[in-house]
Amino acid sequence: MTLRQLPPLDARIPAWDCDRLVHRRCPICDSQDAHAAYARPDGLHVRLCKHCRTFFVDPSPCDAQLTAFYRSYDEKHRRGPRMNTGDLVASYADIDPFADMRIRELSSLMKFENARVLDIGFGRAQFLHCLAILGATPFGLELDTQAIELAGRLGIDTFTGDVVDFVTEHEYDLISLLDFVEHPLHPMDTLQRAAELLAPRGLLVLWTPNGDVADLEDDPIVFRVDLEHMQYFTPDTCLFAASELRLRIVHLETVGFPVTRGIDKPLTGDDSPLRFLERKMKHAPWFNALDRLRCRLVRAFQDEAEDRTGVYNLFCIMQKVE
Repeated sequence: MTLRQLPPLDARIPAWDCDRLVHRRCPICDSQDAHAAYARPDGLHVRLCKHCRTFFVDPSPCDAQLTAFYRSYDEKHRRGPRMNTGDLVASYADIDPFADMRIRELSSLMKFENARVLDIGFGRAQFLHCLAILGATPFGLELDTQAIELAGRLGIDTFTGDVVDFVTEHEYDLISLLDFVEHPLHPMDTLQRAAELLAPRGLLVLWTPNGDVADLEDDPIVFRVDLEHMQYFTPDTCLFAASELRLRIVHLETVGFPVTRGIDKPLTGDDSPLRFLERKMKHAPWFNALDRLRCRLVRAFQDEAEDRTGVYNLFCIMQKVE
């Protein structure tokens, strides 16, 4: 297959240190039988493993580069509105957990009340907060200091570090890796440790970009955005991983579309005129009531408009066999 050079799309192109790139075999099956298929806009090559059909970056940034990158991810790289911790906590006040289709699907497979839940790489902690509302006991693992501060404000216990190094006496009824397995250089180590931490009949949830969308486009969006991603799972990857982990798949679907609005624009900080005006308005007595109404209307519209016909994301639930 001829190597295809992909044009830029995402304005956030990490400046990797090319002198510190490392060679990788397939991070899922350890096979060397892979060919370079695409050159991403950041100059890194995406290979396709012929054995488990996983797309992965090789050579890639080293562990030290990636660790430094994720320690300030929320502040320096996250797309979307910039919000301080107080604003984020306030924005969750009227949240409906069942607006998240993943929670609706999980509710058909488990009871949330008193369930021990671990979210690996929890980001802005919305998923954990929703499960806490439903009666679960939440716990989170993260590297980003702002994310850890936010979780603390929400009353969520956290551990700073990698799940591979996580020591606990507890087992978990649900472990979630949402927009996570595409990031680490050794995702199978993460998945293996997560499987070990599951209680009998516990569920392991993956939500990650679907590498198979590359077959649908000449210049696949999935390899042109979020260039911190080090691998791209496919349904075949999930089947292979479940077999290796001795878990059974109870749900597997491709769903949704990429969020590309404004992706070609540079990130903006909290000092924008719009954010300044919003902070001033928040002191008005009518602002909080109006903002809560706006949030409810937006969530209601999203519920009605939810479209599960897309294929951009993989949503996989695996279960530990007793």
